[in-house]
Amino acid sequence: MQLTRYRTVDSPIGRLTVAGQGDALTNLVIADAAHPPAERSRWVEDKEAFPDVVAQLSAYFAGKRTVFEV
Repeated sequence: MQLTRYRTVDSPIGRLTVAGQGDALTNLVIADAAHPPAERSRWVEDKEAFPDVVAQLSAYFAGKRTVFEV
């Protein structure tokens, strides 16, 4: 089984968690989601994970992006 890495970032709609395996994004979770991913207990925090995703989300919330390349 491949390791799932995650990173939590602040956004205008609350804290977001991005997670995935390798370079593949598999989860984008809003902090107070009603149904958090069941497998999250096996995730490993990586504060540097998915920098491209975080940059694209930041640009989106700044009004500079409407299309994602994830």
